[in-house]
Amino acid sequence: MIKKTAIILLVLFIITFCPEQNSEAKDAPSSTAQEEQSSKAKAASTGSAQKEQNPKTKNAPSSTTQKESPLTGLSNQVDVINIDITRLKNQVTAINADMSGLQKQIDGITARLDSLAATLSQLEQGNAFVNTEEGGYAIVRTKFGTFAIISEGYSQYLDGYKIKLKIGNLTSANFKDARLIVFWEGQNAGMEDAGQRGSAQKNLIFYIPKELASGKYTNVDVILTPAGPDDIKTIQVGLELNELSLKK
Repeated sequence: MIKKTAIILLVLFIITFCPEQNSEAKDAPSSTAQEEQSSKAKAASTGSAQKEQNPKTKNAPSSTTQKESPLTGLSNQVDVINIDITRLKNQVTAINADMSGLQKQIDGITARLDSLAATLSQLEQGNAFVNTEEGGYAIVRTKFGTFAIISEGYSQYLDGYKIKLKIGNLTSANFKDARLIVFWEGQNAGMEDAGQRGSAQKNLIFYIPKELASGKYTNVDVILTPAGPDDIKTIQVGLELNELSLKK
């Protein structure tokens, strides 16, 4: 009876205390798993925090870049200013070229105006080219009006020729102390070879003692020396008038 009682107590002891140990044994691994999970969660949170910090690190400008950026901006501004200066220089060069072209055009126009003025002056007051053959006729223009010059032929005189002219006063005024200016091609005397003879325009002034009466012709003789027959075929005649009086 004592042995049976001891065995029954032993069985009851085992039944009573063994499940608690088993449950503790079973619970022990679960706490370890919880610790592992908590460590993994911490690691994950740490990794995510690092990942969140990495973009900031990448995007954050370095101190070197921050120091260089103002210089780079100034350099770009200087480049833009240089480009503008070059453009302005080109514009100034183009304007100068245009001004030079305009100045040439102005000079050309001025030269043409001067030529026209000279032509008008010759038309208003010009010499007459008279053919000295008998019956030669030309018109000389003065500031007072127009005069007719007529040739009545020429004759040899010393080493030149005497030419007979008639001056017709076509104005309504009378003129005194008039002067006749005659131009001709003079030759060097004493050289028979035409190839050795030099030619130069000569001129003489002849005072007209008579009054140039209005509506009348006045005879004037001019002597041109030295001169050959070819030199006096055509002469240039000008008229200077100093004193005038109106016709009564």
